[in-house]
Amino acid sequence: MQTRTVETWNEWRKSTPTLRPDLRGANLAAANLWNARLDNTDLRGANLDMAQLNYADLRDSNLGFSRLVAANLTMVRAEGASLRGANLSHAVLNGAQLQGADLTGARVAGTSAWGVGIDDRTRQLDLVVDAWVDPLERVVVDTGAALENIIVHCDHIEAAHLLYLVSTRGKFKTIVDAMTARVVLLLGNFGSHRKKVLNAVRHKLAEFGYAPVVFDFTAPVDRDLIETIALIAGLSRFVIADLTRPKSTPLESLLIAPQLMVPFASIIYHRERPFSMFRSLQAKYDWVLPTWSYRNQAHLIQRLKTEIVDPCERMRAKLSLRREAARVSARKKRRRAVDRLEYVEARSMQRCHYVRKVHELRRHYLTPRRRTISQLTPAPKASMSPMSPSRGGAVSWSSRRTKNTVDETMLP
Repeated sequence: MQTRTVETWNEWRKSTPTLRPDLRGANLAAANLWNARLDNTDLRGANLDMAQLNYADLRDSNLGFSRLVAANLTMVRAEGASLRGANLSHAVLNGAQLQGADLTGARVAGTSAWGVGIDDRTRQLDLVVDAWVDPLERVVVDTGAALENIIVHCDHIEAAHLLYLVSTRGKFKTIVDAMTARVVLLLGNFGSHRKKVLNAVRHKLAEFGYAPVVFDFTAPVDRDLIETIALIAGLSRFVIADLTRPKSTPLESLLIAPQLMVPFASIIYHRERPFSMFRSLQAKYDWVLPTWSYRNQAHLIQRLKTEIVDPCERMRAKLSLRREAARVSARKKRRRAVDRLEYVEARSMQRCHYVRKVHELRRHYLTPRRRTISQLTPAPKASMSPMSPSRGGAVSWSSRRTKNTVDETMLP
C-alpha cells in the first residue's frame, strides 16, 4: 500500500468491494492515509504510529493489538471496528465515530477523545491508562522526585484522563480547584418552555467564562439523583435555581442549602412566588441570596450579571474569608491544645520527680533504724589505769562486750 496513493487505493477498493485486504503486521508508520478506505480490513498487529488517518473509513476493520501511538484519527469512521489491545497512546480521536466498536484492553494514555461517538454497543472494558516512565527515575537520588508510573484501569475512554489525574499524586487538588472555579449548577423546571430559559442562561454564563451544568440528565448507574446533585453542587462555584413552576427544585434546594456552604441564587417569574419554605432557608442561611424576579427571558439575560452573578461572587468571597478565619481559629485551638498537653506533661514529670524526692527523704529520716542491744546500752564509765592521763598514762576502756551481749558490771 505504501507504493500506492490513497486515490489509487480507494479506486481499487471500490472495484473489489467483496475482497478483504490482509495487512496484518504491515508497517504503515507515519503514512498519509487521509480519507483512506480501510473498511473491513485485517490490520492486526500493524504499525500505524503517527499515521494520518483523518476521515479514514475503518468500519468493521480488525486492528487488534496494532500500534497507533500518536496517530491522528480525527473524524475517523470506525463503527464496528475491533481495537482490542491496541495501543492508542497519545492518539487523536476527536470526533471519531466508535458506535459498536470494541476497545477492550486498549491503551489510552494521553489520548484525545473530544466528542467521540459511542453508544450502548461500544465496549470499553478494562482500558489501560499508564504514564511514560521517567528516564531519570534510576538516576535521581530522591526517588520521590521522579515521575510516578501509575497504571489506571477504567471503562470509559472519555473519562480516562480524568481518572488518571485523580489517581496521580498531587493532581486531585488541581481537579477540585478547577471545577470549583468554573462550574455553575442550574436547577429548574425542564419543561419545553422553561428549558429554553435555562438554556439561555447557560449560554450567557458560558460567555462570562463559566462552565454551566444543567441538571437534566439521567442519574449515573451507581448513584441516585439525590447523591448526584449533591456531588455536583459541592463542586460548583455557585448554584442558580429557577423557582418558576417548580417540580423537584424545592427538594433540591432543601438538600443543597443546609448542607453546602455554596452561594445559592434563586430567580422566578415576576407573576409567581417562591414556595413557602424557601423564605426559611433565606432567613437561616445567609448564602441563600434574595430571590430576584424577571419579567421575561430578555430581561433575565440582560440583568443576569448584575443581579445574579455579581452577588454570588461577592458572597463567595465572603464565604472564603469565613473559611479562612475558621481554619486560622482551628489552627490556634490546635496549637493551644498541644501547648496545654506539653505543659501538663512537663508538670506531671516535675511532680513525679518531686514525689520521688519526698519519698526518698521520708525513707531516710522517718523510717525507724534497726539498732543492737549494745547501741541501746548507755556508755560505760572509764576506769583509770596506771597509764591514765592524770598519772601520765593513757585511758583504758574495759569494754569487752560483743554484739548482742551485756556486761553485768555495767548494769545499774
